[in-house]
Amino acid sequence: WALCDGGQFAMPGFLQLFAQRVGLQLQVYDSLDGQHVVPYQAVVSRASWQQAEEHLMTYFRRQRSAYRRIKGGAAAPVLKTGVEGRFVPLRAWQELEPATYGGRVSGTFLEFRDSD
Repeated sequence: WALCDGGQFAMPGFLQLFAQRVGLQLQVYDSLDGQHVVPYQAVVSRASWQQAEEHLMTYFRRQRSAYRRIKGGAAAPVLKTGVEGRFVPLRAWQELEPATYGGRVSGTFLEFRDSD
C-alpha cells in the first residue's frame, strides 16, 4: 500500500502505475477519439482490459480493503467499466499553460513549435 503524492489525481496515471505494480503491462490512455477524458476516467482497449481484468481486480479489491482499514469507514475507491466517456471541455484546454502540452491553442487548433 502506498499513498499517492500530494499532486492532482489523474486516473490514467494511477491505473497505469497500479497495473505495473501488480505485474501487468496495460496501455492506459487519457483520451478517446482525440478528446481528453476527465481526470477521474481512463481509457483502456476492450481487448487489453479483458486480458488484465481478473488479475488487476484481485489486487484492486485488496487495495480497497486496505483503504477502508487505513481511512476508516465503509467507502473506498471503485473501478467501473463500460461507462460513457466524459470529456474535458475545449475551453479547459485553452486555459492550460503552453508548457503543459508543448504548444498553444489558436482558434480550434493546437500549434506546436518545430524542435530545431
